[in-house]
Amino acid sequence: MENNEIQQFSSEKFNKKYKDIFELCPIPYMVVGHLGNILQFNNAAAYTFGISHKPVGSASIFQILTKESESQFRLLFKQAFELREKQELELVFINHKREKIIAKTNFVSYFDGDKNQDLCLMTMVDITQRKQIELSLLQSERLLLHSQKIANLGSWDWNIQTNETYWSDQLYEIYGRRKEDGVPHIDDWTNTIHPDDREYLVQNIENALKGIQKYDVEYRIFKKNNGELRIIHAIGEVVYDKEGQPLRLFGVAQDVTDRKNKEEQLKELNNTKDKFFSIIAHDLKSPFSGLMGLSEFMLRYQNKLSPEKIVECTQIIYDTTKQTYSLLESLLTWSRTQTNRISFEPEKIELKFLVNDIIMLFSRNNYNTKAIKISGKIVPEDLQVLSDKDMLQTIFRNLVSNAIKFTPEGGIIKIACESYNENEVICSVSDTGIGISEENQKKLFKIEHSFSTKGIKNERGTGLGLILCKEFVEKNGGKIWVKSEKGRGSTFYFILKIG
Repeated sequence: MENNEIQQFSSEKFNKKYKDIFELCPIPYMVVGHLGNILQFNNAAAYTFGISHKPVGSASIFQILTKESESQFRLLFKQAFELREKQELELVFINHKREKIIAKTNFVSYFDGDKNQDLCLMTMVDITQRKQIELSLLQSERLLLHSQKIANLGSWDWNIQTNETYWSDQLYEIYGRRKEDGVPHIDDWTNTIHPDDREYLVQNIENALKGIQKYDVEYRIFKKNNGELRIIHAIGEVVYDKEGQPLRLFGVAQDVTDRKNKEEQLKELNNTKDKFFSIIAHDLKSPFSGLMGLSEFMLRYQNKLSPEKIVECTQIIYDTTKQTYSLLESLLTWSRTQTNRISFEPEKIELKFLVNDIIMLFSRNNYNTKAIKISGKIVPEDLQVLSDKDMLQTIFRNLVSNAIKFTPEGGIIKIACESYNENEVICSVSDTGIGISEENQKKLFKIEHSFSTKGIKNERGTGLGLILCKEFVEKNGGKIWVKSEKGRGSTFYFILKIG
């Protein structure tokens, strides 16, 4: 309502022209004095705020205002009188039920000639329900954004007709992009897709728009901010017009990289478990079957067996039980590493003494019956590593034991350790044995293969020695690998942290 119209609120003109409109209007109207006293009000105001018609001017606007809205009202109320301009503000009032309501309040001042004073006309539109809906929508939006963040789930909406696309905040996060840069152009977006997945992804989008298949794809992306490779699972739905033409494609995209990695880990664990039980079922069962058969034979024919035959059978029993015990011990050690139940206490170890102990151990006749020469070289002599001592001894024992197994009589085994760089030491165990084919090298260090072959003198292994070496080297923060050529020996290398 303009000022020139408000001037007509003098008593006579108001009664003649505006009384019916003023009284019957469903929006609360009030005429308020400069002190806040309510001089006139319509039926809607009387009902909404429980204002009595008598005596006139006894009610105050401050009686129906909440404390938190009073200071805001006073400021704009003063400005309305001073500036003679319309003021608008959302204020909180108390209705006749003593409930708080939010009202969009407009007020403008005018001069009443009959009363010779400045007055203010106020209108209050109840927007409580609208504000509650807005708050509910805001809370829902926040909950959705929070849920998307927790699930690493983003959403998008592509308007095919206008080629406009909406991305949620989390989708920007998933792609490693800044929201202020806006939704990327189709070419820019395509460049973030792994080259091997682009054609597959575009084909799936086209098929979805044609209604051939549902849009449900997994593809790889390179994040814009750091180039990190991530795996995305996207599901979408197409909206069509009456003619069957696609209008929109909207859906969600989730970063499933961590889940995929865990699935791979779980798959490896299942393979490991299956192999573990396979070893138990076969490699442990077979020796015991042989022992039972041989012992039964000796019991049945004990009176008929020559001393030489008894010695032969006893030797077989000893060798078999020794080998089986070694396998069982390796299995138990390996299982403890898988369940993190093996102690790990890294310390500074001077390699010279440890390597000398290993050489002395295997130089004994009962370990080295093939007169193999074992030597060690440490450069510099006081070289140290930071490692768990028991694990490091196991690594060297297994590697030297394997070297003896596949090295012919009079062969040579060399143990060497030297500085690799400022932070690492490289150790190696080399032999002049029969070597390992390239195909078999791929099977080493893997439980799913548990690769084992007989040695020069048909020595048998457990197939777990190198697997334990790998576990222990990695536990100590290093890595292990092999270089070998069939018929020309093998060298096993591993790296450890310098002490």
